[in-house]
Amino acid sequence: MRNIIVVIIILLHTYLVYGKNRFLPENVYLVSDNNVNVMEKPDIKSRIITKLNIADRVKLISKSGKKYESNNIKGEWVYIDTKKNKNYKDDETYKGWIIDIYLVGDEQFKIVNKFYKLKLEGYYGDYYIYYEINKDGSYLQKYYDMYLDKEKKSMKFYSGHLYQYRNIYITRSILGVEVLYVLNDKLCIAYTNVCTRIE
Repeated sequence: MRNIIVVIIILLHTYLVYGKNRFLPENVYLVSDNNVNVMEKPDIKSRIITKLNIADRVKLISKSGKKYESNNIKGEWVYIDTKKNKNYKDDETYKGWIIDIYLVGDEQFKIVNKFYKLKLEGYYGDYYIYYEINKDGSYLQKYYDMYLDKEKKSMKFYSGHLYQYRNIYITRSILGVEVLYVLNDKLCIAYTNVCTRIE
């Protein structure tokens, strides 16, 4: 009974914070590539202050109106909070400029109708994570806390559907919102080392 109440509270919190049709809070975006430079000024020749990785969450602070175009990259310089602390002693975060082509927002995600049939499973700390994904983009998720339940007696189940923009996937899960991505022929759960190869 306690586990059911916890899941209901998490889902209610997700609904209140993100809204019925949203995955991300307002002005929060996901990064769609690895080693993306964050610049001190909205200029490609400016100093790099930090780098971002795929699926990192950032907050949009303002838009510059200044366009950038080179090779296949077209976009606008935007000022972001990377949410990455400058040091462990305080809460000051890196803030800088990035080209908006590397940012993925809520409105860009569309429901997945065609995918790969695969299993994605592994441990992240004390948590066992398992996804069984179908060709139509639907999935079954299994989850349990290994620290609290080594025998998997209180395994939780959740089903849903993937949403996609480019190589980023997002969905609601047992814990609220889960982000997945495809990179180098692998599907991975963001912020973990849980991946599976796409055949």
